[in-house]
Amino acid sequence: MKPLVFQSISPQRRPVAILIAVNVVIFLLCFIGQLLASRHIIPFSPQTLLGLPSSLTALAAVPWTPLTYMFVHTDILHLIFNMLWLFWFGEIIAADRTPRRTIAVYFAGGLAGAAAYIIFSLIRVSSHTLFGASASILALMAYAAVIAPNFPVRLVFIGVIKLKWIALACTLLAFVGIGGSSLPAHIGGSLAGLIFALPRRHTKPSTPIARFTNTDVRRFKKAARHSAKSDQERLDVLLDKIRLSGFDSLSPREKEEIKLISRRMENHKQ
Repeated sequence: MKPLVFQSISPQRRPVAILIAVNVVIFLLCFIGQLLASRHIIPFSPQTLLGLPSSLTALAAVPWTPLTYMFVHTDILHLIFNMLWLFWFGEIIAADRTPRRTIAVYFAGGLAGAAAYIIFSLIRVSSHTLFGASASILALMAYAAVIAPNFPVRLVFIGVIKLKWIALACTLLAFVGIGGSSLPAHIGGSLAGLIFALPRRHTKPSTPIARFTNTDVRRFKKAARHSAKSDQERLDVLLDKIRLSGFDSLSPREKEEIKLISRRMENHKQ
């Protein structure tokens, strides 16, 4: 049985919610553990057991850290920004017919980042410990930019920009702005996202929504709140597909289905 908190979340959004919840819970546990350690109530901070060390000798003592480091954040701002990126790009990937792909890309990016970090540490010896979901987030960015490069995104004070340019700018900022010992992990995560996405790339570029405008989307979503839950969830899936690839990406059956759902909602509203 799924926790009650997740039952109200639509299936295509549930993987993103689970990843965010795990990151937040681990951050809170580590924060509490660090407070207890600073007061000598416990002998160590949990972060020391979860972060990815750069030394192979230290890694041998904590072999699980290539999986755990991608959920550990030592700074609240780092956590908030990573979770915002996870929510945004995870939503785009979840709309691509395979919601669980978000989790797969997240782990692929994190593991690739860990591998690149360890390999680089063998070449250039360091004593750093790697924390954070940045490699996983960059994998999600790269994946989303490949499967929906022309997805239109409206930014405040800027206007509409294609997703591929936003992902490129964010990736460059991560490389240039942070760099340092985390740079190999960022490169590994980005490459994992690209490689993971290439087999699923659309045969033709994504097209902006032409015949199905933002006004239509808002109207359908408003009507969906008054309909049955099954209709609402199905409509969300169809609308996400439209936003991702355009109205023409719908099959004839899906186009007919969205008309029928819309008609039921309108009748119910009247």
